[in-house]
Amino acid sequence: MGNAEFVRDVLAVFAEADDYESLLWRVRGDDVWFSAQCSDFFHWASADAEPIEPDDLPLLRETFADLAAVKGEPTFLLAHLFAARKRGMRPMRLYLQQTLDAVVALFLACGPERDPGTEG
Repeated sequence: MGNAEFVRDVLAVFAEADDYESLLWRVRGDDVWFSAQCSDFFHWASADAEPIEPDDLPLLRETFADLAAVKGEPTFLLAHLFAARKRGMRPMRLYLQQTLDAVVALFLACGPERDPGTEG
């Protein structure tokens, strides 16, 4: 897949999710790199992002579809759920307490229970 096709596909998913703040990008020459912003999601006081690679497009699309299927369409959580799935890691417990139950189930499926001491 050429870089232009990858760029178009990533932008299309985030646009469909109506999430323009969670997608980080940088350009070097003709190449564009994307990351899903997930600061303060896995660890307190962290500046964090998960790279989005061309091989991640199926996971990104599946993540959007799963969020869109939840009543209330919380697709603004696209970057967070994508990062959790790619890392195989649940977010901080406090974050889960402030999230819709249907979405909590999606996050719990991302990885094993975490020790609260690893959250920050």
